[in-house]
This record gives sequence, C-alpha cells and structure tokens, in this order.
Amino acid sequence: MAKLKPLYQPWNETAFSADPFVHRMTCAQRWMYRQLCQQAWICDTRPLLPDDDDDLWVLAGCESKEQWLAAMRPVRSMFTIKEKSGKKFLFRRKLGKDWEKVSAIYKVRRENGRLGGRPPKTKDLYETKRNQELTRAKAIEVEVEVEVESKESKSTTGPHKARPNPDAPCGNVENTTKPTKEPSEYVAVSRLIPEAMRIVSNAKAMGNTSTSADVREELKIWAARNGLAYDSDSVSKAITVAEGRSK
Repeated sequence: MAKLKPLYQPWNETAFSADPFVHRMTCAQRWMYRQLCQQAWICDTRPLLPDDDDDLWVLAGCESKEQWLAAMRPVRSMFTIKEKSGKKFLFRRKLGKDWEKVSAIYKVRRENGRLGGRPPKTKDLYETKRNQELTRAKAIEVEVEVEVESKESKSTTGPHKARPNPDAPCGNVENTTKPTKEPSEYVAVSRLIPEAMRIVSNAKAMGNTSTSADVREELKIWAARNGLAYDSDSVSKAITVAEGRSK
C-alpha cells in the first residue's frame, strides 16, 4: 500500500507512559499496544494496521492467537476503524500525523535528489551576505558620524582648536586627514542600535530615571549575552544614534 519506509519512527515515551488508558492495561496488553504502534510503521499496510485478528496477533508479538484474543479488547480500543479501497484497517491519529510529517520530509529530500542534491554553500552566497552587511554598514556610517558630530558641536563651547600634525613643518597645522574606519566597526554599531533604541525608549517611559551610564551598561550586558562584538566607542555611538532618533 505504501512505498515509503522511514528509517526511524518519532516516539515520545513520556506521552506513551502518561496516557491514562495505557495505565489501565496489564503488562501484556501494554507491550502488545506498543508493538502494534511500532509495527504500524513497517508492516505492508503502513501506517495502518490490518483489521484482522489472524494478522494482529502476529504483529502484536503474541505467542498464540488465543493469547491475543484474551487480551485484545483494551488494545483494540486505542485504534479506530478506517476503510480504504473496500478494506478495513486500524488507525491511530497520532501515528497518522507523525507519518505525514516524515513523508513530507522524505518528499522534499527526493525532490532535492532529483534536482542534483541540496545546493552547496558556495563562496558566492557568502560574498552576497557579506556585501549586504557592508552596504548596511555604510548607511549606518553616515548616520553615526552625523549624529556624533552634531552632538559634539553642541557640547563644544570654545572655538575649535587645531590638532597638531607631527608631519607638518611647523607642527601646529590642523590634521584634516581622518583615520580610516573598518566597515566592521559600523556593522557592530548597526547591530547595537535597535537594542539601544529599546533601552533608551524604556528609560524615557520610566521618567528618565536611568542615567547614561545605566543605559550604556545595560547595552553592554545585552551585547555580551547575545555574543555580539562591541567596545566603548561602538556602544557610545549606538546610544547617540538611539537618542537622536527618539527625539
């Protein structure tokens, strides 16, 4: 009837043992029922059982048909009768659901095999993902620098003091060359910003009782818990952007 023959059967021993109807069975009835549930996955009529005592006593592992007939009543009550192609079979709904799930998995695997197998994780796929991260990082880079420079310009009270350039002849010419920043720095900031916004939002909802140090510490704890790389600079920038967005 069924061509599929899975290599394994999903089995929840806790659910089986906790069934109150199983508790009421004798030891012999319990192993008969267990045997039938397992035979339903490998017999010729899988996942159904033949509604025939001449077959059931063998499938149940009994020593004789008489042994089966003497103990079969509570075991049979665990199954419902289902007709298919004019024949009667014993059906257990839980077994049917498990069979459908496993059948769907095997169907996908067969289709993948027909198409040449599961597509390998090529370098192209890795590069695509990496490029997507870098593109997002560049967008964050612009926003971070705008937010940080805006905040620094507001907090500066005196005139801008030129930074000495050691390579200049006089030593006090402003060094306008900005250090090159790694894209990974902005990737780190971009991953911290959503959580920073949540923390800042919660702090404002509580009446701004949390200090900037509290927000920074909470963000560090979250990043460490989720395995994200961070440093004091990336945390500060993420909080700066979050505060700017929340205004």
